[in-house]
Amino acid sequence: TRRSSDLPPPPIPILFHTLTTLLAIASTPTSLPQLQLSALTALRVLIAHYLTPHASRGPSPLLATALPGTASTLSRIALSVPQGSAPDQARRQPSAAIVAALDVLALVVVEAVGDDLTRELRKGAERPAATLEEVVEAWQDDPAPGPEVEPTPAPPPTGPTLPTAAWLTHTLGNLSTLLSSLSALTAHESPVVRTALVSLHARLVTTCSSSLGSSAPLLDALLVLSSDDWAAVSTPAHTSLLAALASPAHRTTASTL
Repeated sequence: TRRSSDLPPPPIPILFHTLTTLLAIASTPTSLPQLQLSALTALRVLIAHYLTPHASRGPSPLLATALPGTASTLSRIALSVPQGSAPDQARRQPSAAIVAALDVLALVVVEAVGDDLTRELRKGAERPAATLEEVVEAWQDDPAPGPEVEPTPAPPPTGPTLPTAAWLTHTLGNLSTLLSSLSALTAHESPVVRTALVSLHARLVTTCSSSLGSSAPLLDALLVLSSDDWAAVSTPAHTSLLAALASPAHRTTASTL
């Protein structure tokens, strides 16, 4: 018999159908919390082993495609907000499901926009503006304008999202908003959830600080959590905060906190 590691990955449609099914199960509070936890465990395996084939040095196109819906759903699980519902209509998620969702969210973000993976894309996003001389040269090199031609419509996307500098800029903006929304968990009644939030933020400021740029929302949350009444929360938060502020990437941010 062939080992599972020797088998080819499932077809992409099957992978994304499985992803959608697992997210739907994981995001629905039931009387069987273990069902949610099993779905989140399977989701972690799916992401780690099938959606992150880093054939190149950049982000995986499969994970780039899955990132928006996956990160949004995981944040809704953490905040107990069902898909399409307002916060005041939320049904409380079990603490164990929130912890598991934050753990998978950390994996997704790091594997999608970790500093090592986005280095080349960040160079493109930070490309300096053209000088006046370059603009003039480009204009002089252009052929004379001809009759206007109706542009050919671009074909609809039929494959995975290809990570580009523009994709990275758009994705980081959305992730910044999403991560800021998680600050509400600093006041969660379960210290286990608050500890999981510390782990998420500590991992992101360590592995994604260059990609995320301003990590002020993450540092603000760690600052709040470092004053938590529970030592299991405050101690790792304080340690992570000091380590983050001591790094060159955050010294400017430190002066504003």
